[in-house]
Amino acid sequence: MVAALKAEQADTCRRVNQIVFTPRGTRSQVDLPEDFAETAIPTVFHLFGATGLVEGTFAKTEDDLTVYSWSLLDQQYAPQRLYDYLQQKTILLLGCNFPDWLGRFLVHALHAGQQEASINIYRVSNHRVPGLEAYLRRKRAKIFPLQSPASFIAELHRRWLEKKPDATISAAQTSAAPAPRFVPFKHGSVFLSYAREDRPAVSRIKAQLEAANIDTWMDESDLEPGDNFRQVIHDNIRNASFFIAIISRSLNDLDQQEKRLGRFVWREWKWAVDADMERRQADRFLQPLVIDDTPAGAPFVEPPIRDSSQWTKLWDGRLPDEFIQFLSRGIRSFRRSK
Repeated sequence: MVAALKAEQADTCRRVNQIVFTPRGTRSQVDLPEDFAETAIPTVFHLFGATGLVEGTFAKTEDDLTVYSWSLLDQQYAPQRLYDYLQQKTILLLGCNFPDWLGRFLVHALHAGQQEASINIYRVSNHRVPGLEAYLRRKRAKIFPLQSPASFIAELHRRWLEKKPDATISAAQTSAAPAPRFVPFKHGSVFLSYAREDRPAVSRIKAQLEAANIDTWMDESDLEPGDNFRQVIHDNIRNASFFIAIISRSLNDLDQQEKRLGRFVWREWKWAVDADMERRQADRFLQPLVIDDTPAGAPFVEPPIRDSSQWTKLWDGRLPDEFIQFLSRGIRSFRRSK
């Protein structure tokens, strides 16, 4: 988090304030300063300790988490100024896949001695924790449907730009606009290739897979990749356990410009075909997935995907359990062989 915040700042001012909470620590060191105020310099509060500032002061085990959690409620050591500051604020639990008990403990600490309705809590994750979700709802928290945190942020940014047209103009006029950043690829992940019109449906597929502990990767930049990122995508395909080609009528609904220039998704498919030639046929690397009523062998689907006899279809908008189990077994086999 600290490294990412510094990377987003200008070269002349890469500063991030950091506060590290430790059990039984001195209140002046583990809580917000008495004169704390929002400034242009971001603050990262390490609620369960950190590895880089004070040696040995971070939660390494579940026992450590228990000690930290208990201290967050201790009247003598709890970061009360932090709790006070968060009143009337919105807390976004973004991709925080806490165990059930830890999530409840954290929310209880935030509400300790306060009006429960005074803190707005939202949870975004691609993992289901039914007990925790029920508890959060009782605490009036908002639970978003299963989805990738990266997809949520992209949608949040899009809506912000819609409400801030001046920001859109300013970004367009900036000559040194930052290059799109891709989510890091974990070796053996499932690569999702799709037309951008299908992104909402593909994001739901990604969330379902990740809820089943299946690592996935999809390009969420919504931009025509430059040379450097084309190589990144190419390498990700070669290092994937499976290539899922998302098939829908969106692939056939091209506007005039795209008819002339083509689509990057076709290039991904060609790279996947090349990668498939280096695999065993039994690996079934290429996996066509139909998300609408597109019939098998549709002429607008590029071969050899079009010619495959093993198209998978969604069932009530969800992946069949057998397909998820097949991917899970295949990923384990792929990673063992590398």
